[in-house]
Amino acid sequence: MKPVEDLINQSKSGRESLKAHHLSYQFQNLHRGPSFAKNQNQKWKHPDDGLKEGEIQLIESVAHQMMTKLGYEPHSVGVKTQPTIFTEHDFAIFETINKRSIEQMYEQLKRENPGDFHRRQHQTEVLQFQPTLIDESN
Repeated sequence: MKPVEDLINQSKSGRESLKAHHLSYQFQNLHRGPSFAKNQNQKWKHPDDGLKEGEIQLIESVAHQMMTKLGYEPHSVGVKTQPTIFTEHDFAIFETINKRSIEQMYEQLKRENPGDFHRRQHQTEVLQFQPTLIDESN
């Protein structure tokens, strides 16, 4: 069996990867290989483009327990601060902001890449299907 790193590098130059990286801006980096992977997990720390302290606090407050289980070292929560406790009202505000941001993203995508926009609409419809068990006994 090939080493995992070889399998990953092979998949980045595979036929499906090369097709997909043209379909959506989300997949543009699929074919870059090591130049993309290097320091990718540290982008959030970049002083200009990275996450701000408040954003880190928000993310770690929501996900710090799972992040710790997965081996991530917290930056703020449990180190400098305690987790922020959110109210139901906070969640309602977050939901409104999230919906508005998604609408804006789709409007921009519709103008810039109509094909990608239509693929995402189809994906959204598929993800809304109710899951069903497949009966393999027949």
